[in-house]
Amino acid sequence: MTSHLILLNPHAGTSGQAELIRDWARDRGHELIETESAEEAHQRAAGAALAGRTLLVAGGDGSVHAAVNGLLSSGASAPHFGVLPLGTGNDLVRSIGLPEDIEDVLVAYDARRFHPLDAFEIFLDESSRFGINVASIGLGGRLAEAVTTELKDRWGPLAYVLEGFTQATEAEAFPLTLKVDGRVLDESALGILVANGRYAAGGFDVAPQARVDDGLLDIVVVQPKGLVDRAVVAARLLAGDYTNSDSVLCMTCREVEITPPPGLSFNVDGERGGGGVCRIEVRPAALRVLVPPTL
Repeated sequence: MTSHLILLNPHAGTSGQAELIRDWARDRGHELIETESAEEAHQRAAGAALAGRTLLVAGGDGSVHAAVNGLLSSGASAPHFGVLPLGTGNDLVRSIGLPEDIEDVLVAYDARRFHPLDAFEIFLDESSRFGINVASIGLGGRLAEAVTTELKDRWGPLAYVLEGFTQATEAEAFPLTLKVDGRVLDESALGILVANGRYAAGGFDVAPQARVDDGLLDIVVVQPKGLVDRAVVAARLLAGDYTNSDSVLCMTCREVEITPPPGLSFNVDGERGGGGVCRIEVRPAALRVLVPPTL
């Protein structure tokens, strides 16, 4: 039985969780490496893809983002990949249907069942990078930046809820132009997100119709008109049905180009990107991801 390569972020999760992963890896003959930087995770992930090995990332969304970019930039065909969740957000884990408890994930991974996982490539500032969950600008990006490590350490997942209401109240609408599979739309929004996965910002159901294996991206444009409308949309977001609001525009596509005003930066899977015109393309079945046997 082929062994996996596990990249463990030693600064994520608890010491008990890390020890559990170390024991599981040793008992099953998997190789485990503790990474100290996103650059190291990127390089080792690329090496695993080229060697045809299954890569497991033990860490938070930042660790996953770095490793996925290593896998997909390697040029290998549909690398095999899995997540051992140690962060506070764990949004990708929710989107692919994994349990959030690390012990349950390890049990599920013993079955070695893989499923196709779409990704997307985002072209920005004459460069590109990959994402697998959500890219956002405006409200979503502000929230990701506002929820600092200190807030997450203090409040855990509740930090996203507390800051979410604050950012929804204080955010200002901005004009933007969308080119959705060639169709041009001029809109005004508090925020826009392009979703492959369903969950973001610490478990918010931001794109309820999104599926990680349908070969499509879901676009959600948040357009509330006043403070009361914003409060209603925020409350419906917590309830999981905000996309049914008249103040939220939803579409699906394979490619979207977004032209925002100057000064706004994109956020990709929780990591800050640059500003300017951005083009996002879906990459169907770019990865094969480990999933529970019942998925």
